Amino acid sequence: MLRKATYTGTNDGYRVEIYAEGSGSLKARFVDKKTGFTESWQIDTDKQNWERLEALAKQASQLPAKTDGTSVSDEWFFDFNDGKSVRIASTHPEQDPSYLSFREKAEQIFAAQYVVAKGFLDAGQRSASLQHWKVSAGQFKEGIAALGDSYVDTNALDDSGMRLVLAQSDEKKGEVMRASRVYETVLLTRLHLYANKENIKDHSSIK
Repeated sequence: MLRKATYTGTNDGYRVEIYAEGSGSLKARFVDKKTGFTESWQIDTDKQNWERLEALAKQASQLPAKTDGTSVSDEWFFDFNDGKSVRIASTHPEQDPSYLSFREKAEQIFAAQYVVAKGFLDAGQRSASLQHWKVSAGQFKEGIAALGDSYVDTNALDDSGMRLVLAQSDEKKGEVMRASRVYETVLLTRLHLYANKENIKDHSSIK
């Protein structure tokens, strides 16, 4: 039986740690490496998420160990009640076909893209509160990029694409404060869409 599941992801701009222990709810910690901003919070998921984590742990235990020595950007740890554990290390973008299915499932179950995007939202809101508009705009854009198209729900109305074009236009004109605020609304909208799509409790809001 699974006791704890942990995901750690890192790149030049951020580091995230996400774990679940005994339930599908996720505890997350985000660090913006460029500014030092740090945030921790809990993400409430549906009751089936722990079952998904157990199935993911089973899949992980069947994957071959990597021995190519490539640099690691993502790691998953699964600790079991019998004292055994499984570690999966992965590069990004993933080059090994045997890991692609695992990675796609893991990112969804751990809400990895959501956590990174929300971390940048909170970091950007902090910068905006200090009127560091160029920094905040960059952080909101990082969040938008991290979320990618994972938020897309064909059954939901979404005008964030048009807003994104407006924000980019404002930024090119040098209107950085207005651009930052519009980037923020784009990211916030997409986080809400993701949360509704994946049935998780969204804790993000404009501050």
